[in-house]
Parts: sequence; structure tokens; C-alpha cells
Amino acid sequence: MNGEIARSTTEEAKKKAFEDLEVERARSRSLSDDVDRLKRALLEKEGAITQAGKVIEDLRVTNTELVRSNTEIERANTKLVGENTALEESIRGTFLSLSLLFEVHFVLSNFPMSVLVGLKDELLAAQVEARSVKAQLEGEVALNRRLRMAISDLSTSWEVEPTDKSREEARGDALVDQLCYLSTTLRDRVRDALHIGAKQAMAVVCSGFSYDMEVVSHSFVTDISKTNAENEERLHALIDDTEVPGERLAKLFEPEVLPPEISPGADGGVDGRDAD
Repeated sequence: MNGEIARSTTEEAKKKAFEDLEVERARSRSLSDDVDRLKRALLEKEGAITQAGKVIEDLRVTNTELVRSNTEIERANTKLVGENTALEESIRGTFLSLSLLFEVHFVLSNFPMSVLVGLKDELLAAQVEARSVKAQLEGEVALNRRLRMAISDLSTSWEVEPTDKSREEARGDALVDQLCYLSTTLRDRVRDALHIGAKQAMAVVCSGFSYDMEVVSHSFVTDISKTNAENEERLHALIDDTEVPGERLAKLFEPEVLPPEISPGADGGVDGRDAD
């Protein structure tokens, strides 16, 4: 009896399990169908998006071509306007020239011969003066060119930066400014060399030598009991100590070494030059 009940219970459980399995299978098939439908819908939307992108790109290309065409049209229109304006100016200038010629002819035809002869003499004198001025200007241009070359050679030999990039076209005051700049720069370099030499010489003397110049010329005295770093530090300290007295000593020798300062307002024709 118990066995029958157990079998009956087992069969009912199996039947229930098969029914549940069928339900799950049906649900799985339904979900799979839904997934397939969603995939198809996504593919259709992607296709539509791709198509829309192609249409947008075509519109962009068309818009670019329209902009280019519009630019070319505007350029052609501007060119036509310019040509039209030039043509109008040419026509206006032609009419003005003809009118001026008629007026000149009318005036000359009514002038007495003596006045015309006087005007001719004045014109010849003006031509002679113009040739003289031209020759003078050509001489000044040649002198200006030689000055530029001399300044360029000095700047190159002393490695001095030019005052400006347009020095090849410099004239008049600009050349004077360049000469003053070059003189000041070279003077500063000589002064720096003098000061450095005097200070270094005093540092050598103070490092431990007597004032025998032959001995002093062999440079600093080092302490063999100290390291190179310690000797280096000591020498730097000695150089620092000579800063003020070395400056004083160098100033004493400046008049013997440095040329006199030159200012833009100095004598020598600077004040009387033409400001061109």
C-alpha cells in the first residue's frame, strides 16, 4: 500500500516537473522570439541611421560646394567692380588730360613771346639745378652705403647685434644712432675686460704671493693640505673680497684704456646734418 502511494506520488511529481519544464520551454521560446524581433528592429534602426548619416554627409558636401561657388562669385564680382572702377578712373584721367592740354594750349597761344622765352630760361636753370642736386644726392647715397658697410663690418668683427633689422635702409639719424650704439657696446666690453683683469690680478696677489710680479704671474697659491673643493671655495672668497677695491683700482685705469664717450649731440657735424 505504501509502495503504491509512493509510486503515485513520484509519478505526480514527474508529471508536474514535465509540465513546469514545458512551461519554461514555452517561455524561453517566447523570449527568444522577442529577442529576435528586437534584433531585427535594431538592425532596421541602424540601417535608417546609416542612411540618414549618408544624407547628412551629402548635404554637407553640397553646402561646401555652394559656399565655394558663392565665394568664387563674390571674388569675380569684386574683380569686376575693381576693373570697372579702374576703367572709370582711366576715362576720367583721359578727359582731364585732354582738358589740361587744351587749357595749356590756350594759355600759351595768348602769352607774349618774351614771357615764353623767360619761362624757357627758368626751365633750363631749374634743370641744371636739378642735375646738381641729383649729383649731390648720389654722392650722399654712396657715402651712406660705405657707412653702412663699415658699421656692418665692425658689428660682425665684434659680434655686436644690430640695433634693428632694417639697418640696410638706415640713413641720417639712424646711422648716427647705430654708430653711437656700436661705440657704447665696444666701450662696455673694454671696461668689462679691464675690470675683470684688475680684480683677478688683485685676487692672485691676495692669495698668498709676495708682490714679486714674476711670481704673481704664476696665478693663485693653493694650500696642498686642503682638497680641491676647499681651495676652490677659498679662491672664490678671495675674488669676492676684491670686488670693491678691484672696482676702485679699475676706475683709475679707465682714462688710459677707454676712448672718450660719444653722444649723438657731439661736435663733428652731427647737429648740422640733414634729418633725412
